[in-house]
Amino acid sequence: MAVTTTCDPNQNAVQLDLGAKQQLRYTIKEDAGVQFQLKDQNNATLLSNDTPPRVRLWPAGQDQVPPDQKVTHPLGMVFGETAELQWRVEVLAANGSLLQVVKDCHYRNAGAPSPHFDALTILLKRQ
Repeated sequence: MAVTTTCDPNQNAVQLDLGAKQQLRYTIKEDAGVQFQLKDQNNATLLSNDTPPRVRLWPAGQDQVPPDQKVTHPLGMVFGETAELQWRVEVLAANGSLLQVVKDCHYRNAGAPSPHFDALTILLKRQ
């Protein structure tokens, strides 16, 4: 059986105003038996089941923000036989207040082990 996905909302792209110092907050909650990696545009790991915490701001001090207008952050998941993962993405203002929920997705697997993939495209605004 394939992985089922339930999202509300589920935007595939979001505009992020770097000039206004906006950030994305990624939050992942997973059951035992789920392996995942959220990568940045350079294939560096942002979040992983191997390393806590499960919350990450982007961009943060150590992040390289490319000069590109658009970047993609992919999320790869591998589910054990029965497991669930939640991926929530929020846009935060410079003061940390919530501006928008971009994704709130629940991925469920109830059958044989199964891989799954999702991604978020970020449209970078610099002024």
